[in-house]
Amino acid sequence: MHVNDRTRIYEASLEGFASYIAATPQVNLDNVRRYAQLIRKQFPYIYMMELSQRVTPAERTGLVRRMRTAGYADFEIHTFGYESDRKVHSVAESEVYYPVVFIEPEVPEVMDELGIDLLSTSATLEQTVRRSLMAGRQIASRPFKTVDGVLVYLIFQPVAAVRSYEQRADVLNDPYSVLMVVNAKTLLPSWVRQREG
Repeated sequence: MHVNDRTRIYEASLEGFASYIAATPQVNLDNVRRYAQLIRKQFPYIYMMELSQRVTPAERTGLVRRMRTAGYADFEIHTFGYESDRKVHSVAESEVYYPVVFIEPEVPEVMDELGIDLLSTSATLEQTVRRSLMAGRQIASRPFKTVDGVLVYLIFQPVAAVRSYEQRADVLNDPYSVLMVVNAKTLLPSWVRQREG
């Protein structure tokens, strides 16, 4: 498959994910998981699907409580030292947070992704999120290494970007954004991947 074809598949899959979230009056993470699993089953080279929620300081405690009640006992909004020590750190006070509130697949190696504040974790993620929110469309990040050390890039899209103009809330105030994490190796031709082992 050609790189451009695969990139279009990633973009269309993320657009579908955003449309699903936009059409859901109450976001149910079990249903979101089933949808994300279907996308990843159809396109197994998608490394991860994620959902981020815009949270103000006043909403932070409620989100933490809901996530812990949902079974994530240690959930906290935090940062990760992608560009430094590669460890979880407390997040500084901020006017707004964009924590990851859903990941698929949910495997032990990546559980530190849950709760990462995309605006304060790394310059790469912050720039991608801010550019996407301002443009109101999908934006891809520069490559970076995930919590488990895989070289990836991320595509971020505000859910408000798929709403009709009449329904569309201000993009900066819409609570949800969808993310797709793509293993950078999947963009290499198969003969290069085979040579690398």
